[in-house]
Amino acid sequence: MTILPEDIDLHVLIVEDNRDDAELLLYHLKKTFRSVHHTHIQNLREYREILPAFAENEAPVGQYKVILSDWAVPGYDCLAALEILHEIKRTIPFIVVSGAIGETTAVALIKAGAYDFVFKEQPELLSHIIPKALEWAEQKKIEETQRLQIELQNKAFQATPNAIAILSVQGSFEWVNPAYERLTGWTLQELKGRQWCDFCSDALSEDCAQAFQELRYKDVHQWEGIATRKDGSRYQEFRQMSKLDDANNVVQQYLLIRQDITALKQYHQRLEIDTELPLILANCQTEASIYEQSASYLKRTFIEVQRAGFRPVEGQGEKISRWIGDDMACSSATAHMEYPVLVEGKPKAICALDWNARPLEGTEVLIRYALEKLEQPLSRCMAQKKAKEWLHRLSLLDIFREYFGSGKDFNGAVLKILRIIRETLQADSISLYIQNADGTLTCRDHDGFLSDLIDNATIYPGEKNVGLAAEERRIIAAADIPAHYDEYPPRFRAIIEREKFVTQYCIPVILANEVWAVLELFFRTAFNPDETWLAFGQAAAYQIGLALQMQSIIEELSSAYRELQSANESIIEGLSRALEFRDKETEGHTLRVTTLFMAFASKFIQDEDELKKLRIGSLLHDIGKIGISDTILNKPGPFTQEELIEMKRHPLISREILSRIPLLHECIDIPLYHHEKYDGTGYPFGLKGEAIPLSARLFAIVDVYDALTSDRPYRKAWSKGKTLEYIRANAGTHFDPTLALRFIEMQHIDQS
Repeated sequence: MTILPEDIDLHVLIVEDNRDDAELLLYHLKKTFRSVHHTHIQNLREYREILPAFAENEAPVGQYKVILSDWAVPGYDCLAALEILHEIKRTIPFIVVSGAIGETTAVALIKAGAYDFVFKEQPELLSHIIPKALEWAEQKKIEETQRLQIELQNKAFQATPNAIAILSVQGSFEWVNPAYERLTGWTLQELKGRQWCDFCSDALSEDCAQAFQELRYKDVHQWEGIATRKDGSRYQEFRQMSKLDDANNVVQQYLLIRQDITALKQYHQRLEIDTELPLILANCQTEASIYEQSASYLKRTFIEVQRAGFRPVEGQGEKISRWIGDDMACSSATAHMEYPVLVEGKPKAICALDWNARPLEGTEVLIRYALEKLEQPLSRCMAQKKAKEWLHRLSLLDIFREYFGSGKDFNGAVLKILRIIRETLQADSISLYIQNADGTLTCRDHDGFLSDLIDNATIYPGEKNVGLAAEERRIIAAADIPAHYDEYPPRFRAIIEREKFVTQYCIPVILANEVWAVLELFFRTAFNPDETWLAFGQAAAYQIGLALQMQSIIEELSSAYRELQSANESIIEGLSRALEFRDKETEGHTLRVTTLFMAFASKFIQDEDELKKLRIGSLLHDIGKIGISDTILNKPGPFTQEELIEMKRHPLISREILSRIPLLHECIDIPLYHHEKYDGTGYPFGLKGEAIPLSARLFAIVDVYDALTSDRPYRKAWSKGKTLEYIRANAGTHFDPTLALRFIEMQHIDQS
């Protein structure tokens, strides 16, 4: 950089005790430079005060600063002045102008930082020295800026979270930053001088060689894949390698940047899991299909999962289950891991995975996240299964009513009754032992056995386990029959060997504090019943006891039948609550609408039996929704045309369910017709006016009233006044006009 005198606006700090000498210097300077601005001081104190402000003010382009200092000034030390200039870290040319100065002093001044010295007798030399000094100062500033930039770059390399390495032309390590050491586990001391490819797996070694090949004709090589640390842990990596060329475009080094992108990749995988897995599981109608689809999904999503299987956890009321998906009983994989599948915080199943390589970091978190998506569909299937069990048990109670309440011959019905009990309680075999006068028990009938060894079998009092149940008047359970094989009577051992039984439950039939019989149930796998199972088993045993006593206690049988009807209503209420479990939006709706409906219906219907039927119909008015997909039932937005058509099928599904249960087929009007409208625009049949049964016309008003006055996720509840106005406005279209007005009057009376 060349600086010409005629281009210089000079700002000069003059240190001189002789004013005439200072004026002479200024005279020569003003002759040479475009403009001169000066500050004149005469001692070190003034120098110390003036210098910071003089040095701090940034000069515009074309303006330059210089210090001209005499050597011999009273109260002033030139070397001290140079030290002060050095302390403020500003590059300003310091030129000594003196009348006489020795060589030793001159050398000391130059070493201390002075740019040059001039004799006072030769002030004209300043016109040449000052431009050179300014050029030197500008060059020093450039070098200092470059030094600071390099220093900042080094700090950035040290502080950046990205792993950075400098490789030689031959591909060996020359330098790595701390982030590289943290990412890979290898220190600079371990890496320096060694080839990069030596620290890559066999697959990555090929990529390393390819990177150097590509950089012959490209400036940058980029790659994504799986990398391995020193400790063997694996992660997903983004890698970029670029050339570091000199001024002649000759490669001197390579810059390698590596970044752990595992978290980013797994975030995207979470989004995919959120999108894909719930859609897949929404179409599953059984727990087994949920597990099968989930196992397939895990193998597709996590490519290193070689095999995947689920085994439901043995719980109360369930038999020990098999593996669903892949059979994971035996494993020889590189890594075998098991994870719990939780429903409402309790283990529902075990998910086992075989890996063909060590899992990537964070993969187990993703696996658990995916398994959390199983909770909702499993809960749905459990609710549906529970509802079906209640319906099945309702059917069994109805069978009891048919045979025992009507006085039919129990002897001809016992085998059918036993078979239904066995199926309902999920047993493999069942037998009924009748207690004889001498205390022995004889097998009266049985179902589900592979042989006839049990025919007419006799058990003695206290004998394991039927005789023990009769003697101790309590349920006797044998959880592991083969383990206690020698404790059983010889004849029963033969039955064990032939039938391969594992679990046995013996339920005594006790009536009027007297043991009449023992109901015996067998399972060929381990089985742990829940409280509902035990209660229903006892109820079944009790019903059998009632049948045995039928001739002598006909009045007690009639009382027991009334108790059964009460139990039916409780079961129906339990069923309605189980149905509401699927649809959280309408939780509590059934009991509220039933209470209000019965109060309204009693003003038009007085027959007690008819009102009981109407109450059951109200409780089960939406039972048909059990056949509607959760995807439609719980959809937050409006239905499509196809979804609306599917939703409108639920009254017909209600008819299909209830018509098969003799106890409930007379309660079908409300579930089937409560969506019909008075003007004929309703569904499923489009009935009009009084063609719609009275009970359904009454219920339609109460159903809409409760729906509108209850909160929904998509709206707040309407006020009662607003809802009654809506009913008034739709009288004659949606609602029977006479009944609608009576309902409004009733509400006004209740409110007043």
